[in-house]
Amino acid sequence: MRLSLRLSFAIVAVLSIVLVIDGYYEVRRQVEIYEQDTRTAVAIQTRTIAAAVRALWVSHGTRSAAEVLQSARGVTADTQLRWLGPDVIVAQLTALGIDAAAVQDLARGHTVVRFVTDAPGLRHVYGYSPVPFDDGTIGAVEMSRPLLAEPDFVLRRVSRAAVSVVVLALCAWLIAMIFGSSLVGRPVAALVAKARRAGGGDFSGPLVTARSDELGTLASAVNEMCAQLDAAKRQVERETQARLDALSQVRHADRLTTVGRLAAGLAHEVGTPLNVIRERVRMDAAEEIAPCERAHNDTVILEQLDRITGIIRGLLDFSRQRTLERIPSNLVELVTRAVEMLAPLASKSAVTLHLAATPLDALERVDPLQIQQVLTNLMLNGIQAMPHGGTLSLVLTREALPADVRLPDAREAYWCLRVRDEGGGISAADLPHVFEPFFTTKPVGEGTGLGLSVAYGIVQEHGGAITITSEPGVATTFAVYLPAGVPA
Repeated sequence: MRLSLRLSFAIVAVLSIVLVIDGYYEVRRQVEIYEQDTRTAVAIQTRTIAAAVRALWVSHGTRSAAEVLQSARGVTADTQLRWLGPDVIVAQLTALGIDAAAVQDLARGHTVVRFVTDAPGLRHVYGYSPVPFDDGTIGAVEMSRPLLAEPDFVLRRVSRAAVSVVVLALCAWLIAMIFGSSLVGRPVAALVAKARRAGGGDFSGPLVTARSDELGTLASAVNEMCAQLDAAKRQVERETQARLDALSQVRHADRLTTVGRLAAGLAHEVGTPLNVIRERVRMDAAEEIAPCERAHNDTVILEQLDRITGIIRGLLDFSRQRTLERIPSNLVELVTRAVEMLAPLASKSAVTLHLAATPLDALERVDPLQIQQVLTNLMLNGIQAMPHGGTLSLVLTREALPADVRLPDAREAYWCLRVRDEGGGISAADLPHVFEPFFTTKPVGEGTGLGLSVAYGIVQEHGGAITITSEPGVATTFAVYLPAGVPA
């Protein structure tokens, strides 16, 4: 509708300008016609009176000629007649500002008519007709009258032109609004509605138009664009789903690889309770346990079975394939669980796991198994970096995001878990590539190169970031940043 209004105003403005210019020149033309008619009328009247004066002067003398001038003075109320003798003609014309060419024309016997502005806004028309004498001298009859009707004439013409401009402008505006709304407004509104639906992801409902003008071409282009966007959207959805499926498979494979690495360390952890159960059962079968101690013996056996069950269940949960599912989780418990899971493997590698004091209110909406996978991958990476033993430190704090880390939806505070090992560090050349898939510095057969890449992707899906700092020959520190204050 706004485009129709602008189009209507533009048409009205152009039409008004054209009409005003035409009216201006029309008024000027009418004024010129008015002045020409006045010039002709004054010339005829002046010549007529001059001829009568000349005839009476010759036949009846000066008195009769004066009577003719006096009677002709009343032709109109404002008409003035005057006799100009040969000695005052030049002075009179000069006093009125009439050019010298008029004097020459009078000398040749021509009637002269001039328009003179006596005062601002007051004009007179002066007519001079020569009266020759027998001695060769020339007198003249002067007729003058004010152009009082000219302002009224111009005002009427201007008023008529103004009314015509206004009427035609209104008619043009009304016609432009009607046709603009029909030819432009409704098609543009349909295009806008279609564009808004497309912006919201709805590419259905193509525009139907039988027009062959530019708007019809635009509508066809929009329909074609929406069809292409819809096809591209479906393709992206398929590719995204395929990528998610592949990513899920990669993460699942990484978890299974981690389970395999944990198996060696957990063999001792499971073997100990099995030995206890075996010995208790043997003692019971050999009746080496007093009847009063059998209840206690059964309790010990059940405790060891529960311990084995818990270990196996933890491994099964960790290795189970699943999609991202955020639930309120305590980050401290996730860190503690990861430490407990890796304690046997760390002990076998002579690595001490040190968990610093942690806050008690670290409750956030995360996927607990996937975050636990991140922690496990980082801790395994640290344990493998210390083949001769050392200390793996874990610290959970709440802090701001570092200035050199950029996230699209940054928050004021983050939970930061730092995992620091005392291994050989990472060279400056390898440091930029540690999160790339299949990149590893370990010997062949000891790593897939997916652990850190999988951890990086999981943290990104949680709206966080992972950073790494390393001092070759001293230590390497991974810092995992997870948004704090995520609504539960």
